[in-house]
Amino acid sequence: MSRSATRKWPRIHFGTGAGEGVLVVEKMRQAWTAALAVSVLWASTLTFPIMGLVYCLTIVALDRIEHWRRGRDP
Repeated sequence: MSRSATRKWPRIHFGTGAGEGVLVVEKMRQAWTAALAVSVLWASTLTFPIMGLVYCLTIVALDRIEHWRRGRDP
């Protein structure tokens, strides 16, 4: 009995395009991941200053309300 009848040898395809679909999907996945990471960084870059501004305005508003209430109380 020959060896080819008992055991299958793996086939290696060169230049046939085998596996190119996986490479394209992996590149698209990397591109989407990079785009998502950039958008998250931009969102956080915009969010933190806005949160700081809202915090400061809240403190000022609460301080004015406190002064206004103390002015009205005897």
